[in-house]
Amino acid sequence: MRLTISKLATAADVPPDTIRYYERMGLLPPTGRSGSGYRLYGEQTVERLRFIRGAQRVAFRFARFGNGWRSATAGSAHAGTPRSSSDFAWPSSMRR
Repeated sequence: MRLTISKLATAADVPPDTIRYYERMGLLPPTGRSGSGYRLYGEQTVERLRFIRGAQRVAFRFARFGNGWRSATAGSAHAGTPRSSSDFAWPSSMRR
């Protein structure tokens, strides 16, 4: 089944502009066009978009973790090691 950009955006829960941006960045392969010029995508593109979004969320979480780790290790005699476990505060977005 071939999907137009609006149907792909709905299926992957992203705005159409995000899809266009990912194409420009090379994260999505170039796609074919219909006779009337509409972009047409395969079903596998939905999964690829979901993967990209998931990877972004993980990268953001790691970035937040790194910021917390740097704060916890500031001034430590052992660079990269928290002064104590109580010195490390998980960001609220990472607490369960």
